[in-house]
Amino acid sequence: MKRTGTVILAIFMALSAGCLMGCGASDKVAVQCPAGTVWLCDDGIAEYLRADAGVDVSGYYVNGETAGKPVEILWGSTLKGLLGYTLEYATDKDYKNSVKIELPKEQTWYDLTNLYKDTTYYVRVWAHNGDKKYYNEGSFTTSAVGPRVMTIDGIYNTRDIGGSKTAGGKRFKQGMVYRGSALNDEEFGIYITRAGKKYMKETLGIRSELSLLGGPDGVSAIDSSVPMYSFTVSGYADAFVPKEDGKQDFTSEYRALFSRLAKPETYPTYIHCQGGADRTGTACYLLAALLGVGERDLVHDYEFTTFSMISMVGARSTVSGLYADYYKSLVDNLQAFEGDSLMKKTENYLLSIGVTAEEIASIRSILLA
Repeated sequence: MKRTGTVILAIFMALSAGCLMGCGASDKVAVQCPAGTVWLCDDGIAEYLRADAGVDVSGYYVNGETAGKPVEILWGSTLKGLLGYTLEYATDKDYKNSVKIELPKEQTWYDLTNLYKDTTYYVRVWAHNGDKKYYNEGSFTTSAVGPRVMTIDGIYNTRDIGGSKTAGGKRFKQGMVYRGSALNDEEFGIYITRAGKKYMKETLGIRSELSLLGGPDGVSAIDSSVPMYSFTVSGYADAFVPKEDGKQDFTSEYRALFSRLAKPETYPTYIHCQGGADRTGTACYLLAALLGVGERDLVHDYEFTTFSMISMVGARSTVSGLYADYYKSLVDNLQAFEGDSLMKKTENYLLSIGVTAEEIASIRSILLA
């Protein structure tokens, strides 16, 4: 993306006045980070996330290709003989686990993507001329509301389902469970690229792929070292259909899925069906509910598929349209179980299909902090 000269000029003017965030570390470098809470999604989606509970997501449709919104960092330098910059960002003030990006002297901006939600980031930009280097820094905080939107080259409807506070006062860890579309699907025209595979393997550290499409286990398209575990499930009310009803038994598959989720070596994991909407939505709803994630966050994650290319087969609204009835069937079936909370009801459902108490405890131990 091309940055306008007026924006860059404003940085240099602020540098001269000594008024940019972080000034004091060096008068030869200026850094500009966004002010206030930063939303990591399209403005139209942020409006939906700020709306009252019960709003119809169908009224907030936006182009699914732009659901995620990067955070723009700007900078400038008056250093003579400038050769280039180093952008450094981290979630700790000491930059112990920072990400460093080397950039040419002509580039005075960078878009940060796939950031954690509800997190303060510290940014430092170094300018160097071969003999000396100077830095200045700033910070910004990302919004706590809504899913963590992910951009992964070649696949769609991707997000991290962690980040929410839970009923027990803990938090569903981020960077552990990612959801989205299939990695390759001819019908939807989905094909993960080499860059997408590299990002999932090296940056996200994906250690397993959980496919809800059925078929044999195998090797993930991400990398030959990543196993793919396959489960034949259906969504919504079908998750509660026992074998004795004379229909296809999906409960044993959900039991197997949650037994896999109880194993520490599964994580970080990528879970998907074809479009990452209904089967994936049901599995992720059950997992998040088991951890004690609140209803508002559960609804946001379910409805967020509306803002992806997968919405071509219908918005995933919980209050209108075909999928509202499907969603209600899921919730109503869970409500039929004993328990004074959705978390407890989900636990009792999983126990009823054969997931053990030890496995449930393991899932919570792995995913809650």
